[in-house]
Amino acid sequence: MSTSPLLTAALGYLGVLLTLLLLYLAFSNLKRVAWLIANRQLKPEQKAAARQDIAAEEIAAIAAAIYQLRAAEHDDESGILTIKRIKNTYSPWSSKFQGLRQFRNRL
Repeated sequence: MSTSPLLTAALGYLGVLLTLLLLYLAFSNLKRVAWLIANRQLKPEQKAAARQDIAAEEIAAIAAAIYQLRAAEHDDESGILTIKRIKNTYSPWSSKFQGLRQFRNRL
């Protein structure tokens, strides 16, 4: 006894939609779950130390260090492009005629 194709398609769509819904819920709550796991592992004295505010000068120093580190990663480029022409103009990427069907002349 075979199942209806419409039933099979409906069950397939339903499975995909439920999977997408579960993935959405998992990713939307990922930050909350990670925060709970991180705070669960801390001891009470570590939690109190983590709650202390960081001074604005420390934040500015960290931001400046990160900026300098990222700026040092990139080289200064001239911005000039050099295009080298080649004599052989044939390329399999540009030859459309080979992929097309050749028709006979029926006159």
